[in-house]
Amino acid sequence: MRGAAMKGVMSSQRMVRLPSTLESLAEVENFLDEIKNEFNLSEEVFTNLIIAVAEAATNAIKHGNGYDPNKYFTVEVLKTPHYLVVTVEDEGPGFNPDEVPDPLQEENLLRACGRGVFVMRNLADRVDFLPPGNVVKMYFKLR
Repeated sequence: MRGAAMKGVMSSQRMVRLPSTLESLAEVENFLDEIKNEFNLSEEVFTNLIIAVAEAATNAIKHGNGYDPNKYFTVEVLKTPHYLVVTVEDEGPGFNPDEVPDPLQEENLLRACGRGVFVMRNLADRVDFLPPGNVVKMYFKLR
């Protein structure tokens, strides 16, 4: 883990704070691998988790913090008896998720971007965007 990263460990909660660079995505993946082993996640939950969190982290890096390595994003994981709750937060101004175009509409099918929120909503059991829109909280039912 790079020097700028920080992990907090408790029995059911973990967190990593990383600079807003694409290289940090590999560290997010390593962090989630540790979570999988520590919390004994099923393959189904882990697959949905890693894809959805990668989308959220990419959005934090690109849209939230504008690839600024001096700005950070955090990924926090909380294990409850029935859910894994993952929060991704960036330092950006936020956005309104209801204004994101539907990627399934014909005029958006060939767009190169705009599917991250859709992916998160389809892989997590619940997704909440907290005001002002720079925090996403995803819930994954433990199976």
